[in-house]
Amino acid sequence: MHFGYRLRDFGLSGYNPINAGYEACLPSHSYGPTTRDHVLLHYIASGKGVFVRDGKRYNLSKGSCFIIRPQEVTYYEADENDPWHYIWVGFTTAEIPRFLLNDVIDASAAEEIFCELEEKLDLYNSAFGDGGVREAFVCGRIAEIMARLQIAAFGASLENSEMGIAKNYIDTNYGREIKIGEIAELFHFDSSYFSRAFKKHFGVSPQNYLVEKRLSEAAKLMQSYGFTPSAAANAVGYNDIYLFSKMFKRHYGIPPREYKKK
Repeated sequence: MHFGYRLRDFGLSGYNPINAGYEACLPSHSYGPTTRDHVLLHYIASGKGVFVRDGKRYNLSKGSCFIIRPQEVTYYEADENDPWHYIWVGFTTAEIPRFLLNDVIDASAAEEIFCELEEKLDLYNSAFGDGGVREAFVCGRIAEIMARLQIAAFGASLENSEMGIAKNYIDTNYGREIKIGEIAELFHFDSSYFSRAFKKHFGVSPQNYLVEKRLSEAAKLMQSYGFTPSAAANAVGYNDIYLFSKMFKRHYGIPPREYKKK
């Protein structure tokens, strides 16, 4: 089932709405290859499908939003077994925001607004006709969608930056007696949040990253610069040689003295 509306151009500033609609696609329903003369967002409310742009193929599902920018050749097709239901909105703008330069984004932060757009689009179309209220309603939803997506994008980039700074701090200060709780406090993080966010970005907890950093640097000092195990341990922040030997053997499978001989 397909519902879409061509909107009148009222010259609204910022994001000027061009069209909006929603569709519960039939299996394997496709569109394109074709181009558009405006920006078009498709939010996937349910189901699956494929979006193709410039030879890149994206397999998408609920929460994803694929971006079509002016004059770009795109193609999209609903899944054969679980066809998608998407909500779209098209608009023109003087400058496309940076976060819309990606072909696909996670738009779950704006799900509520997309769903409201679908829910009330028919109402505004039938009740207010061509008086401009429909266009104003869509323009308002676009502004809300863009605000939520921009906040989400900013939050992700900010978190990336913060975790990068924290990782750099560990890389620079691993030779000191630093603790993960102290690092979290230094950067004004809650300890549990810091551990979760760091692991999300780097695939390892900050504690394990610190340990692995220290051990790998100690191994390098012994292998390339002739450090004794005790000197290497002190250089990377271990004052307890027994703890260092235990951690080193657990990581490399042999004690540091045997590693140095090899």
